Amino acid sequence: MNVIALCDMSLMYSVPGVHFTSYLSDIKNGKIALPNAPEDVYAYFYDKNCTDNYINIEEMTRSHFKGILKDPKAFYNYHKWIDKAYDLAKGLRINEPYFILNLLRGGELKNNAVFRSLYQDFGTPLIRNNKGEYSKTPGKENQGWDVEYMQPIRQLGCILTGKTIECGLWRWCIDSANELLGKGDSDDIICKVDERCKTNPSLRSIDKVKCPMGFVWYATGLPLVKNDIR
Repeated sequence: MNVIALCDMSLMYSVPGVHFTSYLSDIKNGKIALPNAPEDVYAYFYDKNCTDNYINIEEMTRSHFKGILKDPKAFYNYHKWIDKAYDLAKGLRINEPYFILNLLRGGELKNNAVFRSLYQDFGTPLIRNNKGEYSKTPGKENQGWDVEYMQPIRQLGCILTGKTIECGLWRWCIDSANELLGKGDSDDIICKVDERCKTNPSLRSIDKVKCPMGFVWYATGLPLVKNDIR
């Protein structure tokens, strides 16, 4: 638990390895005492105002992720998700500094109150299983596309670096469309997979009903790929 506490506190800094090894070196050299409990590790770093450093990093990364998809109207849910996640994380760091320890002490996940609370507040990332199927559990009050945009951003990077020519999210989009239709959503507001997803995803950016990849391509201002790139 002491080592986990040290890992957690080291990650409050932009160069965590330096702070991890420095703390251990100071123990070895007798500059600081061995911790009697993992809370002592937290106390050492909080006494050094690590929170201020963390908040500075947090605000920079928040701005970076919101800056990828800048339009606050088109990507309202995405921006809301980022702000909520970072606000929750900041609140935990300031008001519940031992939440990692409490999570570990909470026992098996199915009966772990701390895990359940975090799970409900944050939700999950977009998860892919070994069948290529995607799913997510939305966080509390989250509505619409939010975390989904992280996958098309990744896919776009793969396309631009020549690792692939197709959008790897096509199966997820098929499953999503079928689920929405099953719930009774109108057919004319659901994006449909077609040949362009595998041959020229850039063309999805000109659709009236844009898929996540189409939205990301459009928002980043990238030009269309004119020819079939197979």
